[in-house]
Amino acid sequence: LSSSDAVLFHSRDLQATDEQGPLRPLSVPETRISSQHWIFYDFESPVHTVVPLEAFNNFFNHTLSYRLTSDIYVPYRRLLPRSLEEINRRGDVPETIQNKRKLIAWIVSNCEAPSRRMELVNQL
Repeated sequence: LSSSDAVLFHSRDLQATDEQGPLRPLSVPETRISSQHWIFYDFESPVHTVVPLEAFNNFFNHTLSYRLTSDIYVPYRRLLPRSLEEINRRGDVPETIQNKRKLIAWIVSNCEAPSRRMELVNQL
């Protein structure tokens, strides 16, 4: 830790307590080298960020996430376009899909989101 230029803190692993007054971080180093970068690393949507962020005000130098506003932007995943012919050549596509002329894909980690996106998917 003392020889690192940067330290990543995964949001799901951060904890805080208010046992001794104001909310304060737990299980993090007490001090850091002044030139060291401490980076808040989070790939969850805001509604699934469970760490009490107020305990970490002015704690991190940078953020790293899928959000375009992050200091360090890392896309969650990348999708590449493929033609229907290319997909059909794979040979493992069911016949009902091979006869379709338009494609749709839904990649999600949480079906029951507060946004009610599952309702939209069911309509499609």
